[in-house]
Amino acid sequence: MRGRARGMRVVLPEQERRVAPVRWPYVPAVVLAGLLLVGGCQRSAHTPPSLEFTRYRVNVDEKRGVARVVGEIANRGTAPVHEVEVHATLIGTTGSERGRNMVRVRNLQPGEPCAFALNVTTHGPVSNVQLTWALPGEDVDRTSQGEAGQP
Repeated sequence: MRGRARGMRVVLPEQERRVAPVRWPYVPAVVLAGLLLVGGCQRSAHTPPSLEFTRYRVNVDEKRGVARVVGEIANRGTAPVHEVEVHATLIGTTGSERGRNMVRVRNLQPGEPCAFALNVTTHGPVSNVQLTWALPGEDVDRTSQGEAGQP
């Protein structure tokens, strides 16, 4: 074998090849980062839906101590809302709370109103009602968009 170990090859300086740096591990990382930046989430998890009470009516039966609230809530956003809680709070003549109840409304499609109805037990005379909405599991005051009116 004349001075060479088996399996070894002699490379002269003029025959030396340059090895390009390994870039293939970076390609998937760059592609994934680009997909996350460009595609991303279409709606942030912290973006509240755009809901609005289009109309409502309150019938108070003082003899039985019950107020019946019926109305419509509309989704003014572009994405469907799977579930929302509608809260009705009865306000007395002194401004104190006289009753509260909640109903869940499901499958609010964009641009379409959805009807709701709920009964609220009254605890004294009622002067108006406040309607608010919240996503399930969230604080009512955080996402409330209420309207007040005379019963």
